Amino acid sequence: MWAHYDYSNYPNVKVNFEENIKDESEFTDFLNKWLELYKKQQKFTFIFDTTNVGLIHVSYCYKLKKFISQLRQLPNQYLEKSIIIVSNKYIKHLLGIIFKITKPLAKVYIYNLDKEDKKYDINILLDNINNNKIDMF
Repeated sequence: MWAHYDYSNYPNVKVNFEENIKDESEFTDFLNKWLELYKKQQKFTFIFDTTNVGLIHVSYCYKLKKFISQLRQLPNQYLEKSIIIVSNKYIKHLLGIIFKITKPLAKVYIYNLDKEDKKYDINILLDNINNNKIDMF
């Protein structure tokens, strides 16, 4: 599976990504699990860890844009914010494309992680965001 959802700190949902999307079903599974969170009808925060992601085809940006547009049509929005942990310039560029073609559903915070370090504490990240120490995208 390309995207591994960790619900152990709900309402903070961490999503760890593998290097590549092997087939369309892996991306569809990622979107379906996101939609399942909306079906719970409870507020949540995403923490996307992209530190292991390799090259992703730009076509997935447009598929994600379409999905976000569909979510935007729902009567209630449950995603409060997203934290995206990035250590790759290419992934940061893809995020730029996504946010140019569609407005995010909620506040997005980009955390640039040193590629060699690859260590972070989710609780510290959340505290820094709550104390305005990390910039919003």
